[in-house]
Amino acid sequence: MTYNASDLDRGIYPGNSSSLRSDAASMEHIIHAAEFHGLDSSILHEANVYYSKSS
Repeated sequence: MTYNASDLDRGIYPGNSSSLRSDAASMEHIIHAAEFHGLDSSILHEANVYYSKSS
């Protein structure tokens, strides 16, 4: 944990890609839920492309 504290003290906040992976997983869940309920998820699929490329 001390390495995390020193990063934070220097203004370095690791975990950015982790956050994007979490966002992508959330988007996948939303897409599946939308499709399950018969909703058009085409725009959600396009948005998820950006999340997937970023993570």
